[in-house]
Amino acid sequence: MALGGAWTLARADAPAVALMPEPGDGDERALRRLLQQVGDPRRLEEGQLLELEVDGAMLDALATEASRRYDDLGGRVALAEGEAEIVVAARSPLAWVTPFLNVRARVSGLPSEPEFRDVVVGRLPIPGVLGRLVARLAEAELTSRIPALAAVIPAVERLDYGEETLGIAVRWSSELSHGMRDASRDSAADELGGQERLAAYREALLAALTGTPEEVPLARILPAFGARLRQRVAREDSDPRAETRAAFAVLTFHAVHHPIEDLTGPLETPDPPERHLTVQGRGDLTKHYLVSALTTMVSSRLLGDALGLAKELSDADGGSGFSFADLAADRAGTRLAEAAFESEDRLRALAARLAEPLEDGDLVPVVGDLPEGMDLGTFTALYQDASGPRYEALVALIDRRVDECDLFASVDRVE
Repeated sequence: MALGGAWTLARADAPAVALMPEPGDGDERALRRLLQQVGDPRRLEEGQLLELEVDGAMLDALATEASRRYDDLGGRVALAEGEAEIVVAARSPLAWVTPFLNVRARVSGLPSEPEFRDVVVGRLPIPGVLGRLVARLAEAELTSRIPALAAVIPAVERLDYGEETLGIAVRWSSELSHGMRDASRDSAADELGGQERLAAYREALLAALTGTPEEVPLARILPAFGARLRQRVAREDSDPRAETRAAFAVLTFHAVHHPIEDLTGPLETPDPPERHLTVQGRGDLTKHYLVSALTTMVSSRLLGDALGLAKELSDADGGSGFSFADLAADRAGTRLAEAAFESEDRLRALAARLAEPLEDGDLVPVVGDLPEGMDLGTFTALYQDASGPRYEALVALIDRRVDECDLFASVDRVE
């Protein structure tokens, strides 16, 4: 009877938090604010203490971003003075016992030495040492799913729990940087579509680039390259999402002149010839467009847009200056990827259109009249740190122009 009662209390027929949640209206802005605090990691010095103030909106956005990477896992963090309440929900591997596992606990202390209390599985309180063991197992599951956490946890030197914000102090080091890179590398090939697909698209890129000049428009090579994507997604046993991710991964890494093997391991295909891919005569637009599209394909539009804005704000603060032209390319890439990944029919429509003749304006809207080269002071004075009405109005204009790009429109027309 006791076991039956415990099972009844622990059993969960629904997740305590949403799995694959839809991003909230404020999530993109929250991620922007967080990424602005982080800045450009390449500028961080060895041993530098990175101090962040993370509020509830940022935590919600991070939880949503992490949850959307896995269709069987969800989470939520609620702040309180001196501690936080963490809720983790997952599909149970033993569905006949319980369809879902819901674990709730209060946590304090550093991530490397957390203190758990009030641990509950479903509606069943788990006392003392057993409760802490359950919480530790849930923590281990999270770090196995998100390997970068294992690299970050030892570097966190201070956590200040408040009712509205969580203060985080992280000691930046080459070890942390390499650990995060290695963690992502372990699963990168699979997340980007798999070794076989990546090799196939690198062969296609080699064929498309052979005989072209050193500087070549992206629109010129896409039809020959896209023909391989159209052919492969048309197969009955194809996975259009994985095929599209692999194709854009190969294009993106070539555009930014970074060996994809650094993430995926060796690909048994010849290297394509080095070329500078351009949109409207500019290599920077190509990079922004493809990087944002690929980021959205492997995560979400939310992160793609936020990273694009964070990059421009970093450029404004001592870099090349804030560029609405680059931001237009970012948003064109993220919106295309988000629209295409809504269904397999849309992905097939994307592949079909990529295999047809293209012009620059089919990819990225005309940017010649958009402001560029603003330092941070000028940008803030004019646009209130990406929160003012003038900024929102200009972004709305960019999005209307993206709507008119033929590649986006051809995908968006598909129901």
